[in-house]
Amino acid sequence: MLPGGVTLDGKPEFFRVVRLTHQQWENAARDLLLLPQASGLSSGFAPDPPDGKFPNNERALYVTETLWTDYQRVAEKLAEQVATDATALARLGSAQDSAGFIRKLGHTAYRRALSPEEEQRYTARFAAGPEFFGSGNAFADGARLVIESLLQSPNFLYRVELTAKGQRLSGAELATKLSLLFRDAPPDAALLTSAEQGALGDDAKMKAVAGQLLDGGGARPVVERFHSQLFGLGRYTSIAKDAQRFPTYVAESLNANLAQADLLFFDRIFEAGQGFRDIMTSRLGFVNQESAPFYGLTATGNTLSEVMLDESRPGFLTRLGFLAQNATLQDPDPIHRGVDITRRLLCVTLVPPAGVIPPLPAAVPGQTNRERVQAHTGEGVCGGCHNTLINPLGFAFEGFDAVGKARTMDANKPVDTNGAYDFGGGSVPFKNAAELSALLAESQQAHGCYAANLTEFALARDVAGGDGATVTALQDASVKDKRSLKDTLLAIVSSKEFTTALGGAP
Repeated sequence: MLPGGVTLDGKPEFFRVVRLTHQQWENAARDLLLLPQASGLSSGFAPDPPDGKFPNNERALYVTETLWTDYQRVAEKLAEQVATDATALARLGSAQDSAGFIRKLGHTAYRRALSPEEEQRYTARFAAGPEFFGSGNAFADGARLVIESLLQSPNFLYRVELTAKGQRLSGAELATKLSLLFRDAPPDAALLTSAEQGALGDDAKMKAVAGQLLDGGGARPVVERFHSQLFGLGRYTSIAKDAQRFPTYVAESLNANLAQADLLFFDRIFEAGQGFRDIMTSRLGFVNQESAPFYGLTATGNTLSEVMLDESRPGFLTRLGFLAQNATLQDPDPIHRGVDITRRLLCVTLVPPAGVIPPLPAAVPGQTNRERVQAHTGEGVCGGCHNTLINPLGFAFEGFDAVGKARTMDANKPVDTNGAYDFGGGSVPFKNAAELSALLAESQQAHGCYAANLTEFALARDVAGGDGATVTALQDASVKDKRSLKDTLLAIVSSKEFTTALGGAP
């Protein structure tokens, strides 16, 4: 257990062979074949099943019979497209140097140099190409068969680690692991070559190269994806509101704006060298003419512009997306707001009571939303979690309605946003969402939860007790030193958990 109470109870497998995600496959195929853009063919693959909090978790990335058929079908299609396009084929090599073609393409596909035996096998396949396709162009036919084979090789489809257990991963293995994390793609030729020459040979070198990757701008989609998955931004597509009560909430366009605004917020936190504390307290926001009125602002145009929100809007939890997602068609939903914070920000496991959980009954005249929730969740088997973990956190946001707009009255009564929560050192009171956000920004538990989640994402596996020292160090640096998101990522990729072969025999 981390200081502050977060438990690292995952069950990592430490697999030595981990399949590429579909996005990584797209980028790997693009880079291998020097395509001008990703093919988009993975959209026809069997979807990546989620396992754990993030879909890049090692346990989720297995190959089903259906997916293997997908790989074969797409390999054949891409190989044919490239081999029958003289310009595309010429980008990969010269017809006068089939050995160089095989060596270069194999090095890119395998993320390491081919062994002499592997070169021999691909040379034999190249020679057999004309027998398979008979186009009259021996180089094109040989290249087509080699490309088909490479695209279906486990060395292409998987991230492979062959280093002995307990030893530092090889330069090529580290380059692959690092690039897949920060670029969602295998290493380019420059990174792979430099890694093979020792550029990642110790932690200081590793951190320096990783810093260059993070500073280059290519890591932005990865940082966005981590926060999108952690905070469930994909759910925004299903936000719906009562058209009579909220006639200006046009879900089709506004929902996409809210998700993009949150991604821009997380981008700016990363680019500004900020960290978890700022995610909870920054008043930075992004609005356009459609979303601005819900914040009490005005804006022109459809482009999201940066604004500074007022003191009642610190951090991610006061943004329209989080508030509107965790609300009903007509009313704010303090239960789901509290559950989201409890699970995603504090890493508390909530076990629902047995049986069917009944919905809240309709409010009676004169009853506030808070009074309605308290009346039906404050006693019995539900009372334990609701009174101490869920409701207090959710009630802090009663000052925002079902679309996230500020409000002061409910059922002709002043809204009550007071509460208290035990962050590990006793119950601490707060008056509203701003005060709660400030408490979360200083909470060991919240910093530890964020550090554990980021570590799980970066390692692409569950975190468990054996990772405790590293995650505790990340937590402490985040709390005490106000370590940035970038520096936290650099600490993770230079840790033994990232750089050492931890699995069993390959």
